[in-house]
Amino acid sequence: MPEFEAKPIINWGSDLEVGIGIVDRQHQRLVQIFNNLVTSQSESVSPVILQTNLIELSKYTRYHFGTEEEMMRKWPITPSHKKMHLKAHQSFINFIDRARGLADDSPDDVALHVTTFLAKWLLHHIIEVDSRLAKEIMACQSGVGVDELTETNGSVSAVLVSSITEMNDNLGLRTFEVLDLNARLKAEVSRSQELVKVNFLLAEVNSAVVLANDQTEFMNQVCAKIVEVLGVPLSWIGRPEAAARFNLIAAVGDVEYMDVSPANYATSDRGSNGKDGGGGSNQILGAPSELAVEIEIQEYVDAEGYQGRSSSVALPVLRNGQNWAVLTTCFHPGAAVSQTIKDILGQVAKSISIGLDRLDAMDQAKKLHEQVEYQAFHDALTGLPNRHKLDDYLPGVLESAKRNNFVVAVGMLDLDDFKMVNDTWGHQAGDVVLQNLAGRLRLRLRTGDLLARLGGDEFLIVFESTGQDDARYQMESVLQRLHQAVDAPFEVAPGCHVEIEMSLGLAVYPLDATDSETLLRQADVALYRAKATKGNRSTWWQMGSNAFAPPDFDQSFDPFGEESTALLESIQASSSHASTEFVDKFYSGLALEDSAQSILSSLSVSEMENLKNSQAEHFKFVLSDATTQSQLLNRAYRLGYVHALVGVDASLMMRAFSLYRSLLNLQLAHLEIDPRSKFRLVLACESRLNEDVQAQLHAIQVTSGAYGSLLQRSMPDVGTSWDEAESEELEVLSGLPGILAATIWSLDPDGQFQAFRVKGKIADKIVSALARLETDSAEKTTSWHSEILAKAWGSGRTSSLSSLEGVEGVRDQIDRFTELGVRSAVVIPTFSGQRQVESLIELLGEFPNQFQSNLMRQFIQGLQRRWHEIKDHLESFNRAPIVTPGLVQKYNSELFNGGLQMFMQPIVDLRNAKVVNFEALARLRSKNDLLVPPSVFLPLIGEAGLVRLFREGLDQALTWMNRWEEEGLVSGVSVKVPAAALLDPEFKAWVRDALAYRNTSPSRLTLELLDTRRMEDRGLLGVVEDLLELGVRIAMDDLGSGYSGILEISNLPFDVVKIDRETTAQLYYSPLQTLTLLGRLTQLGREFGRDLVIEGLEDLGMLEAAVFLGAPLAQGYQLAFPMPPETVPNWARKFDFPVQNGRIQTYLGALTYFLSASHNDDSEGESTSTECPVGEFLAKQGTEAEEAVLFHLQIHRETTHGQGYQRLLQWLIDKVRSAC
Repeated sequence: MPEFEAKPIINWGSDLEVGIGIVDRQHQRLVQIFNNLVTSQSESVSPVILQTNLIELSKYTRYHFGTEEEMMRKWPITPSHKKMHLKAHQSFINFIDRARGLADDSPDDVALHVTTFLAKWLLHHIIEVDSRLAKEIMACQSGVGVDELTETNGSVSAVLVSSITEMNDNLGLRTFEVLDLNARLKAEVSRSQELVKVNFLLAEVNSAVVLANDQTEFMNQVCAKIVEVLGVPLSWIGRPEAAARFNLIAAVGDVEYMDVSPANYATSDRGSNGKDGGGGSNQILGAPSELAVEIEIQEYVDAEGYQGRSSSVALPVLRNGQNWAVLTTCFHPGAAVSQTIKDILGQVAKSISIGLDRLDAMDQAKKLHEQVEYQAFHDALTGLPNRHKLDDYLPGVLESAKRNNFVVAVGMLDLDDFKMVNDTWGHQAGDVVLQNLAGRLRLRLRTGDLLARLGGDEFLIVFESTGQDDARYQMESVLQRLHQAVDAPFEVAPGCHVEIEMSLGLAVYPLDATDSETLLRQADVALYRAKATKGNRSTWWQMGSNAFAPPDFDQSFDPFGEESTALLESIQASSSHASTEFVDKFYSGLALEDSAQSILSSLSVSEMENLKNSQAEHFKFVLSDATTQSQLLNRAYRLGYVHALVGVDASLMMRAFSLYRSLLNLQLAHLEIDPRSKFRLVLACESRLNEDVQAQLHAIQVTSGAYGSLLQRSMPDVGTSWDEAESEELEVLSGLPGILAATIWSLDPDGQFQAFRVKGKIADKIVSALARLETDSAEKTTSWHSEILAKAWGSGRTSSLSSLEGVEGVRDQIDRFTELGVRSAVVIPTFSGQRQVESLIELLGEFPNQFQSNLMRQFIQGLQRRWHEIKDHLESFNRAPIVTPGLVQKYNSELFNGGLQMFMQPIVDLRNAKVVNFEALARLRSKNDLLVPPSVFLPLIGEAGLVRLFREGLDQALTWMNRWEEEGLVSGVSVKVPAAALLDPEFKAWVRDALAYRNTSPSRLTLELLDTRRMEDRGLLGVVEDLLELGVRIAMDDLGSGYSGILEISNLPFDVVKIDRETTAQLYYSPLQTLTLLGRLTQLGREFGRDLVIEGLEDLGMLEAAVFLGAPLAQGYQLAFPMPPETVPNWARKFDFPVQNGRIQTYLGALTYFLSASHNDDSEGESTSTECPVGEFLAKQGTEAEEAVLFHLQIHRETTHGQGYQRLLQWLIDKVRSAC
């Protein structure tokens, strides 16, 4: 120990000797330590020197007390003195241990109290206690008897010595208790102040995160806040580069006093253990391996000239989940860095990561916006501007031309007989022609000209402004050069070329029109004129109306005026002929299109005939000389309203108009009238047809918008009851276009459907009709209406009737509804929190096929979501408890004090229809015996609670599995594992001990990992491999959702892969794509040796699909709902697998079997149509499947997948989708 040159306080002398040499020498050493302690207090006590002296005292106690205790064992001193003496020794040891524990925090106070204690010890213990011990030992050595010793030690003096000894010892320890309390109070005050500081820092940093728009500015702001709030000299952020260098991104602080350039931050090979490199230290906390480096901190000189080594804390900054940079905070030399500071800096690093991700998301959103904007204004096939771009561009060009007194020409270009290219060579070849044509046209236009594609083979060209004097000459020159684009043939296949001709109509601003819409219409009229004369024309283009118009042409020509009506009167026969020809051609082509099948198939023969007649009559009405503009707009709006509701979209309608225009122009081309009259006649027809189509499109937009507006309505006000909200929603719903009535249905205790609430235009009449319907049903047969309600309730899926005309049943029952104007119906189930059907929403429609269109299917899905969102919204405010610390404590207390109950859902082997496993699912049985779903309590119990839940759930699952075995049921169990449990070092031991305690084979336990993301990075692969060595089976839960990916099937060591219910839920919406995906996953599972479980099989169709795909395992409501564990053996004994071997019972099953068989070496052709399970199923469907039976017969006559295959495939897909 160090020597100190100072005058001693106590000098060793004979008056301190006890008479035993070895003891006196040890006492002399104690006096020396005491003198050193006193000397060290001349100035502020150094914790290092104090600890050195305390260590010497500890050594002294071990040696001196050991010597005395050996003497006491050797010589028979009195028991009372021995007891008192040993107790004093122990008190001294305790005192020194307490002193060493407090020395670093309060060195001055501790040194003072130790000195005082030693002074008393020297004065009392050595002089009195040790002297008496020495006397007794020397007496024993002299042969004095025990009785004399006892008498001596029982004197008043001996009692007094013992009392003073005990009091002195207790006083010393009590002193340190006070010191300890004071130290803790100081630490708590310091910690509170530190918490205020760090919370303020985090708030400031989070504010910067929210407001950040620039990366560098944001990171400099964060560094500035760290320096300002924590009072540190420097904070910086850098990115690691090659050779372990750092590229400085942001830095704030006293950089002029510190050598902290990135080049000086070199990677150490010592890892991230934080060991000091000699006076200073730096550690990257929680950094993955590639950033787990120590940074050499250079010497720091502060403003006062103090030179030393600074401490620093460095933490990884993530970006998009990957290591990106290092945040380093440097502290003043000698400054202690508390764990609180380290923790808050960790939070700051995470906040920086969040800010960077936010900036990246903003950048991504900007790029996405630019991409969407580009796509919105450009044609996908050719890359040319589209109609939207043209609408945005043309008005500005015309405004500029008006200011500068220039001419602007607009050319409407169309390819002649382009349909023949598509019909002969296919649409892909047609697309190639359009792409090449676009490129050729672009090369031949001037710099300022705009080429746009309107759709199909229609293009539009805006020619840049020119002077009015030479406009015609310039246009002729440009158009002559433009035609060179089609002079060379187009290659449609290797070695195969086609020649194309084109027509163009030209309208000129301001000669033909002064606004965009009229100018385009004039160009369109000119185009039709050019195409009408393509057989004998001298030029491939035609100028607009005014370019060749007579001198007396009136630009305010009225398509409904007297001149127009007189001209239209003369062509009524031509108009009628065009209308009839249109109906024949249009509906013949429409019958071959899948998109129109749902509309046409819902019509009866008489309704179809009426539709054709109405269509023909409408075009006659539009061009009738007796039709006024007001009449045309009203009728067109009504027609657009109907089109929107039955599923006729704008593209289909525009095709109809385009076909009719072509047929009409052919009729008009043969009219023998003067050019002036023909031109005005064409203009009148085009204007009327344009007003008709615009009015219909407006009606479609308004009608569709009404349905969208309902879904976007705000949530009911807080405090609104569910009854009030439901009534208001039903009122708005019943007022939508085409909805005649809306009804809420529920089941009464007797299992009968009851109309709870009815709203709508015919609500009263519907109530009466329903009452009569149910009376008739009781006497005759089950009504069609009860069947559709029962189907929706039983399946939990939307059920609809596309047309009441097609319903089989008692005619007068149907007529009661059709007389009220009802043509279609849909029933939509709503669900409780337990996914049980709670009620039904029935909508009665004004038109056939009203609820089969894409618009209505999307609306129905949105309506279901809105209904549930309203319930959740109201429950969260009106009934759901507010999440308080008390509620959290309540759930934790109930869950882990007997409330946890593991419900079991079976997993069935589809290859042999045997139950092989049960998944354990956590439920909370509250004190009032209600089941609380996991979605309520799991978010409130925290990570520690999830870990505890896993351990207790595992114990319950294994216990029940053993009980089932006692009842004759041998199976396995599956338990979900949260990531927090998997990361615990004791995880493997928990599983091993749980299995060993019940003597259970590990192979019967499957652990389902809930989060497999970046398992390698988080060190989880080793844990999984340990479990596999133990013999436990490992499952990847929810393939297809979250972070799980298909590649993980091959890359990670799973025994079982579970396909999530979100994937299987798409079977009825996208059956072909979903079945293909499930089939490939099933095949992948086989190839990689994984057991595949398809979850979420909620009905028989889904289960049949899984069986026919060859999936090995399945789970879902169709097999069983989660059940209490005590009911499992009885359920297993009664379990009957619902899929019949080789028999198809559902359309989804038929589609799956059909696809699987067709992909299996064309096995469909190996049996007759009657022996085929698909054929057998179709035959049982009666008249509903007559068409499909014919398709199926055709397949068995085909050697390849021909027309019959395609037709049956589409027919089955439509049937599956209709189940939505």
